[in-house]
Amino acid sequence: NSINYSFSTAIADNLIAAMSVRQAVTLSTRPGASGGGLLGSQTYSVVAYNSLTKTFTLKSTSGTSHPSPVTWAQLQANGLHFSVVGPIVWKAFDSSN
Repeated sequence: NSINYSFSTAIADNLIAAMSVRQAVTLSTRPGASGGGLLGSQTYSVVAYNSLTKTFTLKSTSGTSHPSPVTWAQLQANGLHFSVVGPIVWKAFDSSN
């Protein structure tokens, strides 16, 4: 199951909370996005949040052009929405079954 948030109505705490419990998060940028090294009409995985600098680390899902860490304000200005999936549950492999 996933939950979708619009950057126009979401608050930073929605994204930070998802990161704190290791949920998978992806985001999409606006067609004309350019702030913080973000490219327009792209999808990124959110891989980390730095509480000291209040920035998010993103990785391009296409494997190229990873932006520098970005702030919530940069995401709001350049993002369309983000999706939260999870929580991520790791199941140990049991070879006895």
